[in-house]
Amino acid sequence: VIVDYWKKHLEKELKEIENIIDEGEGVSFSNRTAFKQHKVSIRTFLISLRGWVDANERLLTHIYENLDALDIFYPEVMISNNKIRVDFHNKLMLRQTRVNEMKAYTPFEIMVY
Repeated sequence: VIVDYWKKHLEKELKEIENIIDEGEGVSFSNRTAFKQHKVSIRTFLISLRGWVDANERLLTHIYENLDALDIFYPEVMISNNKIRVDFHNKLMLRQTRVNEMKAYTPFEIMVY
């Protein structure tokens, strides 16, 4: 929900800035180019963010659906079923890949996940 709200808000701001740039005669070529580059970065970030949230959701759903196969001896998680263990590992690796993609964006690089 938050990602969707954030995306709508950012798209609205991008459109407003784009309108100002299109109407402005005094906007330099370099500023127009910089805006276009940043707009691409924002949209790429939103795609990465959505992927990260989706990967987290898939991992949590998998855990919830297979609670009976999990034995937790903190900090270790033992999974008795091989298929469930492999699926868990794959979903965990996908989530970690998405976290690493998010770290390409400086504000998220310094956060703890």
